[in-house]
Amino acid sequence: MSKNLHRAVVLTKFNTKKDKSATITFETLEQTPEDIGELHGLAGTFGYLMFKSEKQLTDSEIKDINNLETEVHGKSKSKRLMNVMFLLHKQEGEGSFDEFYAQKMESIINQIKNKLE
Repeated sequence: MSKNLHRAVVLTKFNTKKDKSATITFETLEQTPEDIGELHGLAGTFGYLMFKSEKQLTDSEIKDINNLETEVHGKSKSKRLMNVMFLLHKQEGEGSFDEFYAQKMESIINQIKNKLE
């Protein structure tokens, strides 16, 4: 198990409770079986979470995250594509990354579909 857990996530749900605590739900991108095992091993443990939105990340932090992911897990082709698209989104700076990613992926899918007989 790695010393620290690093994942790209989307904050999908936030609920406050009567005792003034909160339930926060995050969703990850696709995980490998090893990643799932690591998360399973951490279930029920106490820890600390630091979350930065994509707009708060600096280019240096993005490069550090990409380097860390390569060192710890290696990168799939789809992960490399997503990271490059994230940098392009930061460079162009319009809308949310989720919308940008969905639009670009649809464009790529349609280009390939158009080549099918």
